[in-house]
Amino acid sequence: MENFFALFRPYRITLTESEGLGKRLGNSASDTSQIQNFETKIAGIETKSGILLTHVSMMIAISGIMLSVQSLQPMLEWLLTLELVAYLSLAVICIRCQYQLDTSDFDKMVAANPKQMPPRHSYIKVLAGEWIYREKLFRFAFRALYLLTCLLVMTVIFSLITNKR
Repeated sequence: MENFFALFRPYRITLTESEGLGKRLGNSASDTSQIQNFETKIAGIETKSGILLTHVSMMIAISGIMLSVQSLQPMLEWLLTLELVAYLSLAVICIRCQYQLDTSDFDKMVAANPKQMPPRHSYIKVLAGEWIYREKLFRFAFRALYLLTCLLVMTVIFSLITNKR
């Protein structure tokens, strides 16, 4: 459920993920370099997800045009509708990958742990959680987009073959 709720708020990193991240990145870096490292990685994912969102938008347009213009067989219409819903879902995921952290997000995390860790460490924890979550979402979106695009290509070809006028 945490992965679902993180679509609407910052991702809360688990202890296991935090330990794995420490091994992956090395714990020797200073707080400042860790913050810069996470912010750079998050910015990279934001850029790549923006590119995916452009592709998703074009696929939504193609699916929508095909549904509204052509008279299709009911089976093909259902398939295009399902593809359109899948593309819209991917658009939501890509938009979440571009979520901008603001001070209220940070304040909520610090307020949740006022005595457990200093604010700088809380911010690093928020950034680490966001990077892990966005990386998961981006990988999923990329793979799903590849498969959906292949399916849409086959759907378009099939509709051209079966709907000759």
